[in-house]
Amino acid sequence: MNSKDELDNHANQLNPNHDAYWQSRGYDERPDDWDDLISGEDGFDWDDFGNWEYENWCSDDFDI
Repeated sequence: MNSKDELDNHANQLNPNHDAYWQSRGYDERPDDWDDLISGEDGFDWDDFGNWEYENWCSDDFDI
């Protein structure tokens, strides 16, 4: 089972309002225009971060 710290880190990496989200995607921290970036303005290309398709094994990551 994963520790609370590991679960918190995972959640933060999925939260675009958190620095860990941006750091896991190659930024130093959350950019000032982060809300524009996630809304698709300013030419942000989500494809730059690889394949975003659902993987079956993802649902097995956390057994709580």
